[in-house]
Amino acid sequence: MRKIKRTARTVDDLDLVAAIAESMGASGFDQDGVRHCIQIEEMLDRLHLKRRDQFAAILNAIETHIEQGDGSPTVVRHLGDALLAVCAIHLDMNELKRLTQLLGELHDHVADHAARRGR
Repeated sequence: MRKIKRTARTVDDLDLVAAIAESMGASGFDQDGVRHCIQIEEMLDRLHLKRRDQFAAILNAIETHIEQGDGSPTVVRHLGDALLAVCAIHLDMNELKRLTQLLGELHDHVADHAARRGR
């Protein structure tokens, strides 16, 4: 008798949240926007910075603003600037450059998303 090899199935957290949001009638979940936020969060986590709570609060505000799919590029730009301001005293130039790039990619995504929605 042959053994059946079982593999663990994994579910992407964002796919799960998107499915739950859709089942509750909130079909505008911006999965890609949240993925950008996760990239920024992971970058900051890898740095093991002190006062992580300051960064997390601003990043949470950004993510909350965009996750429902109606994020404003202006709001994301201002919150991104606030995150950069707080991080500027804790990051070296290379880290700050990378954070600026990630925030720029997030802003571009939100602006494109808003344009597709006609806002």
